[in-house]
Amino acid sequence: MIDVLHPYDRPADAADLLGGAIHTANRTLREAITADPALAGMGTTLVALTWSGTTAVVANVGWGLLAQEGAERLMDEGRMEH
Repeated sequence: MIDVLHPYDRPADAADLLGGAIHTANRTLREAITADPALAGMGTTLVALTWSGTTAVVANVGWGLLAQEGAERLMDEGRMEH
C-alpha cells in the first residue's frame, strides 16, 4: 500500500470518504455552472470503486451502463451480493 494512503485505509470510513468525494465533485460542477452558464445542461457519469480490507464500496452517478454490467457480472460470479 502507498504509505500516504495508509491513514485512510479504514473499512468503516470507505463509504463516507467516497461519498464526500462525490459531493465535493458535485459542488465543484455546480460552481462551474454558476460561473459559466453555458455549461448548464452538461452531463457527466461517475463510476467509482474503493475498498479496504474485505469492504468494497461502489458508486454510480449518471448513465452508468458500465457500472450496471460490471455489478451484474460480479453478482453472477458470486463475488458480490445485491
